[in-house]
Amino acid sequence: NDDFDGCHELVQTQEGDLYSDHLRAIAHRHVLCAADQHCLRYWIARFSHEHLVEIYSPGGTVTQAKQEMTNFVNGVRSVEASGNGVADCEKRQWEELTKLARILIDSE
Repeated sequence: NDDFDGCHELVQTQEGDLYSDHLRAIAHRHVLCAADQHCLRYWIARFSHEHLVEIYSPGGTVTQAKQEMTNFVNGVRSVEASGNGVADCEKRQWEELTKLARILIDSE
């Protein structure tokens, strides 16, 4: 979870795969600095897949799911600035990664 370089290198070898591109966006979200904000928004905009709705906006649209991803990023920035709500963000990210893992396992 804290090996940004290893995670980034792994998903970069699978660029173009929808799930790898999703994981790459998550990897860039993990290191929230100004340069990665640009990369993160690029990766969120780059891919669209039905699994996004299942994870971020059940019953909604891919566009709504992508907006939820962006809203979460903005929320994390606020938490980083204040120090309040870290546990909630970590819990939400764990739930997100768990849902993505289940989708990947079920797609096999």
